[in-house]
Amino acid sequence: MKSISSNYIRFVRAAGLLSLLAFAAMPLRVMAAQPVTPNIQAPSSNGNSSNNLQQLQQKYVQVRSQLSQIEAKAVKSDPSLVKKREAFRQQLIGVMKKNGDDPQPMIASLKSLGKQLQDQKLSSSKRKELLSKARQTQMSLIAAERKAMQDSKLQASRKDLQNATMAAMRKVDPNTDKLIGELHSIEQQVMKAHGGSGQ
Repeated sequence: MKSISSNYIRFVRAAGLLSLLAFAAMPLRVMAAQPVTPNIQAPSSNGNSSNNLQQLQQKYVQVRSQLSQIEAKAVKSDPSLVKKREAFRQQLIGVMKKNGDDPQPMIASLKSLGKQLQDQKLSSSKRKELLSKARQTQMSLIAAERKAMQDSKLQASRKDLQNATMAAMRKVDPNTDKLIGELHSIEQQVMKAHGGSGQ
């Protein structure tokens, strides 16, 4: 089993709303094969390190999945949150376009690549080529979002959306903060292990 890398955690943190939505359109098995998540090279002299990283990965995926489910329920149960998310998405797209970065073609490209990658008859070389293209497109989208997020009004809107989302999630599940704390703890352990591996 592959272990989570600190690069993946940085990717998840860097990825904005649009890139995550486009990423979510990819089939699960395709996401698992994404080269966005390289392995941590655990020291070969210590088998326990490798096992520990595998356990951390399982826990990380499990906790993220729980939080995603809570968020989905929160959005479903709070119509105002749906409106806020859509308003933020439109505001983000507006700022990106103003910066000369139109996200729509990139999102369409990612969705198209996701559909192509579902083809069971794809050759290994073609699959690698498509995955590489998807990764490049995804990174371009993330870079454009990060550039847009330097806008102060957009930052304020994002903070407002985050606060509203967290409040709705806490209503759905009082364990939300505990799960987020667990996720941060796992991230720190992975980063520490990654640093200790000499990269």
